[in-house]
Amino acid sequence: MGEPGTGMDSVMALTVNNAQQVPIEITGGSTFDGFNTVDASRTYNMYITQSADGKEQWLVNFMGYEAIKSFTSSSGPVGRGLFRSIRGGFIIAVIGDEVYRLNSPTSVKRLIGNLSTSIGEVSIDENLDFQICIVDGTKAYIYNYDTDTFGDAVYSSTPVNFTPNYVAYQNGFFLFGNANTDSTGDTWSVYASGYSSGSPATAFNLEYQVQLNLETKPDYALAVVPIPGASNTVLVLGSTVAEIWQAVPNVNTYQRNASINIDYGCASVSTIDGSDTFVVWLGINENSSPSLLVTMGGQAQRISTDGIDNLFDNIKHPGDSTGFLFREDGHLFYQLTFFNSEDNLSIVYDFNTKLFFDLTDWDWSYHPARSIVYFDLELYFVSLKDGKLYRTDSELNTATTSITPGLEQYEIPRARVTNTFRLPSPEKWRVNLFSFWLESGAIPNVTGVSQCNGYVITEDADAIIYTEDDVPIITENATCQVNQPRVDLRISKSGALNWSNTVSYNMRNTGQFKCQPRWSQLGFANQITLELKFFALGRVLIHTGLLEIGE
Repeated sequence: MGEPGTGMDSVMALTVNNAQQVPIEITGGSTFDGFNTVDASRTYNMYITQSADGKEQWLVNFMGYEAIKSFTSSSGPVGRGLFRSIRGGFIIAVIGDEVYRLNSPTSVKRLIGNLSTSIGEVSIDENLDFQICIVDGTKAYIYNYDTDTFGDAVYSSTPVNFTPNYVAYQNGFFLFGNANTDSTGDTWSVYASGYSSGSPATAFNLEYQVQLNLETKPDYALAVVPIPGASNTVLVLGSTVAEIWQAVPNVNTYQRNASINIDYGCASVSTIDGSDTFVVWLGINENSSPSLLVTMGGQAQRISTDGIDNLFDNIKHPGDSTGFLFREDGHLFYQLTFFNSEDNLSIVYDFNTKLFFDLTDWDWSYHPARSIVYFDLELYFVSLKDGKLYRTDSELNTATTSITPGLEQYEIPRARVTNTFRLPSPEKWRVNLFSFWLESGAIPNVTGVSQCNGYVITEDADAIIYTEDDVPIITENATCQVNQPRVDLRISKSGALNWSNTVSYNMRNTGQFKCQPRWSQLGFANQITLELKFFALGRVLIHTGLLEIGE
């Protein structure tokens, strides 16, 4: 029998002139192992779905996205935050230094105020008194949608001056983390609404309740996060430690759970998010490099693997990161992006399969999403790159960055690098054939249609200009692609250290489902790794593969 995890569980030793079919692991996640020879497995912009009985696994497209709203900010087009008001029934979008209200994602945007800063992620939450609080790491702002006014938060009292660093709502209170890095940085603050209904004079008022201290280590209280499913419990995150606190009924204060502390703080408050019954964040302490951590109110558990921790070891700017949880097609995902140009990386963790996958934009750079919300049965995010509002959905298979139909639609690169197949003994064998299950053509692939970035458009209507022969005019520097759905294969016989040339297989057109990619006569090897890249504007599903090997 073969060794577990090598794809050889049912492989016997070869006999002379005897060919055998052996499974090769097409479906899988990204391991990020520090040694490609040990495990080179990577999956880009795809994830695993499985049959109801769990016996079959398929790789399917990760969600595509399309721009639906453009914003113009004098400070630069950077998406900083997105929030859905449950009680108000609208969306707040922060782009650069500007704050917008949208009554629906497709409605007319309305500028409601400005922040003092123009970069960095913001945290947003609302209370029961029409107040939506926005924190940008320097101050807190209030949008009161009862009076439809926006301004700086007005505190009734601040016994110890603090700099709002993060805001969350629980049990009638706004809970503020602290950005101070002096002797006052260990305090975190609890404020109730000070708004009197219908009174513009008190629209931004917050009523002081209590200030508390991070106690376990000499650290800073960066953020306070309610733990979902535990209505009276919060997680207080420092830079190297975290504490569990519980609300004391009828006293308007919190008490620390003295029996528990978590020996990891937070590398970036922008990576904190909670869903179901737990909180996830990018953790760090004075002795360890970053890890992904999750807690349900007790000790934290690492969800990052050795490979992920190896990846994080090479991150140069862990603070330049953002992360969020969302659910799509029954899967709960946590998406993490390091957007500094020296890191330029996005990954996603699937809580269903407990696997990581690579995510990219259409140009192989980091994924643009930041601050996702669910509104009107759809998921929306603001972009780290262009400040637009995007809709994202599993039924979208491309990246469309223009709100004008027909402009700037790109293929999303999708790829799978398999594990390295080896026999228990190191003798060479011949690779006669490689093939795998593939579905394409179930929905339109737009075969033969040219997709371009760089059309000449009119000034007023933002429409494409055509020639007399009804051909769109493009600029000199335009980039175009004529889409023929295909699979590109490269192989490595050196443990993914170097690769062969590319050999392509053209996928079938719409309605012709029976694709059978086959590559023959791949030569002699004592190990083989396969890299598959999929090019299509439509859906692609990939199932397990087979190697036919012999001597």
